[in-house]
Amino acid sequence: MPKVGYASLVETLRLRVSPPARPAFVDTSVNRRVDTGDRILFPTGVALADTPLGHLEFALRHEGIDLAIIAGALPAIGAAPLVERLRQSPNGEYIRRAAFLWEWLGGAALDAGVNVAGSYVDLFDAGEYVVADHPLRAPTWRVSNNALGTAFFCPTVRRSVCPAPGWLESKMARAGELADSSRQSGLYDRAIQYLYLSETRSSFAIELMASTDSRNMEAAELIHDRNLANAQRAA
Repeated sequence: MPKVGYASLVETLRLRVSPPARPAFVDTSVNRRVDTGDRILFPTGVALADTPLGHLEFALRHEGIDLAIIAGALPAIGAAPLVERLRQSPNGEYIRRAAFLWEWLGGAALDAGVNVAGSYVDLFDAGEYVVADHPLRAPTWRVSNNALGTAFFCPTVRRSVCPAPGWLESKMARAGELADSSRQSGLYDRAIQYLYLSETRSSFAIELMASTDSRNMEAAELIHDRNLANAQRAA
């Protein structure tokens, strides 16, 4: 059975990423999509352009979003096929998502010279994934970026892993309550101070330098200020 979609991309482009949890195949024994515990089967007549970009569009349509595979595949596919496809079908949902992901994950603009006029489409299907409450719109491709994170760190959570509706939301709310209570009790600040002091003592030991309590505290404050400044710049 030939692999299609993400599984095909991983194999043909030799991507050094984890393969999809449920690879997709074309199978002559089925006449419609069949989802099993460990694979997805499609009939031989399924619409598919047998190119890397064609398999990416197929995967976006039928398998959802796998950011690790997409991030590895897009540089291997290159900009030219994306531009050509956009000029053929500038309002296509899946090529617009691919174009957005090219820019979002790779940080490079994609100059296709087309005007997209279609309705906005969500990056992640809210029926399949837990998504951000306030998506950011990318007007060039008319894609609503409802990812849970940034291009540098973006967890993906399928709703199918949650045992009941509202389960994840209740867990996140409880985590927020625990975080707030730890800050109010001073536990959070004491834990951070302990970690900074431990890092300072280790650094002095590595450099074979003598340390004192006052010297440790001064160095810990410098580390804290540096990390705070980096976090503010990143925000």
